[in-house]
Amino acid sequence: MANEVHAYPVPEENLDEIKEAVQNGDGFKVIGQSEFPSFIPGDLAKKFDSATQVVSGSASDTPVVMYNFNRIDETEVDEHPYGVLLLSGSTAISGSFLDHGDWSNRTTRITAEHAQKIKSSGIGDYFVDNPKSEISSGSFDELPESDRNAFNQFLGSVFDSSDFE
Repeated sequence: MANEVHAYPVPEENLDEIKEAVQNGDGFKVIGQSEFPSFIPGDLAKKFDSATQVVSGSASDTPVVMYNFNRIDETEVDEHPYGVLLLSGSTAISGSFLDHGDWSNRTTRITAEHAQKIKSSGIGDYFVDNPKSEISSGSFDELPESDRNAFNQFLGSVFDSSDFE
């Protein structure tokens, strides 16, 4: 099933990590493993090379922070979003992964040579130095297409999901 929402709330003790992202304002940046939220399970985080951190609505009462994680799967890069909606900019009212995403450019095919370069460097931070969209940070308006599609699908799926808690 496409666009499966799996609730994974932010633990109260980790909420400051999300608040800090919001305080930095709207926009995006590509982050490496050392900048991943600490509450993402370690076994899962190890599968991700990097993520695009997206913040929207930072000046509103309901900002959204999304991490569009990049998972290397042989000769493909799959996107795996995790997002959080905040209430009054301070209380997490949700946190969830969007699995089996169904949006344009979610999966990027890479050459075997490219995959080998990533494998030889080890999973972790390859796309920080080599962003898929060739830019590593910018305003929300500059958000690369696949990340924008993931963000829109995340919001649509969360608000449409009867499984969401």
